[in-house]
Amino acid sequence: MPDRHSVAAVRRRLRTPVPWRFRVARWYAQIVNFSIVGAVAYGLVSAGLTRSAGNVWAALGLSVLGAAVLLRVSLAFGPVFVGADRMFWVLSAPVSRAEFLRPRVFGLLGLGAGVGALWPAVVFGLVGAVASPVVAMGSGAAAGVAVVALALVVQRLRHGWRRAGLAAGAALAGVVRVSVSWFDLALLGAILAERRARALGRVRSAELRGSRLVVLVWTDVLRLRRTPYALIVWAALLPVPALVAVCADAVPAVHLLAAFLATDRLAAGLRFVCRSPAMRRALGLSDRYLRAAHLVFPAAGAAIWCAITTAFTPHVSVLNGLISAVGAVAVVYRIATRPPVDYGAAIVDFGLFGPTPLGLIVQLSRGPALLAALAFVQLAV
Repeated sequence: MPDRHSVAAVRRRLRTPVPWRFRVARWYAQIVNFSIVGAVAYGLVSAGLTRSAGNVWAALGLSVLGAAVLLRVSLAFGPVFVGADRMFWVLSAPVSRAEFLRPRVFGLLGLGAGVGALWPAVVFGLVGAVASPVVAMGSGAAAGVAVVALALVVQRLRHGWRRAGLAAGAALAGVVRVSVSWFDLALLGAILAERRARALGRVRSAELRGSRLVVLVWTDVLRLRRTPYALIVWAALLPVPALVAVCADAVPAVHLLAAFLATDRLAAGLRFVCRSPAMRRALGLSDRYLRAAHLVFPAAGAAIWCAITTAFTPHVSVLNGLISAVGAVAVVYRIATRPPVDYGAAIVDFGLFGPTPLGLIVQLSRGPALLAALAFVQLAV
């Protein structure tokens, strides 16, 4: 039986050679992006090192939060996945599948080490330095490798010998690429909802009684019960403002951002109704009534979240908590009710900066612009 290197050599001989200038052009965007990320990380590290000693517990909490996010993202993609062309080779080539996938596994471990090494820059920039940069980068890299390795073990236990996991991750990666390229996350939200529905398998029917408003609000409660991960995220965001309370000037803005993220996790019903004209026609109610009904549950969640966090977060007053609650609901509503992106919007040529898609920028800023304005208001208050 031929090994992986023999098959790879045959593929290289059959592959059409790519000129070096095309390879350079292909890598140019990646080099620019990594340079920008590196410059931002350097600035954060410098700011953290020049500040007084940071809070160890705050740094530890942010590190655990970063590790949890990395693990969740890794499990969403597999983490090992291959496209349709490589899937054919994995299933039909006369080589060991594990040997064929080993380079991709090593690449993922290297990526986890890189992300873990850069994460201390974010922590130092928020709470100040708690260790030397060398020790922090080494510890972060080791933690990143450990998180990715744990995701690999979970994938093996969840999918066994690997075909379903490889295909599902490839489909999600393709959707993410298209959504990011077209600045529209609606497609990504749709496929994530489909994956959650498949994971549920089947649900029991629930009898709904009461007025129309009560029924619509209760459907949001049932939706949350069937997808409890949203409630976990809502609860996990509670200590975040207190963890960054060392940065007294930025705590109200962080409180607003965390309140928005927590409220957004409870607004799945609002997004579904706003983005599904067929469902609105089937319900036979006005758009304003449906939006208001599905806004009740996120608004209640925002009020409870802000009330809890305002009670124990330093430098966050009752007025700050009120602004965060109202602002989070307003931003979630504006994003959910945003119309589909019009890619034929106006482009203005400013001469030095070249053509600028102002129409597209205005459409994408519906929601984030309000969030940024409210963050400035929080800092001013």
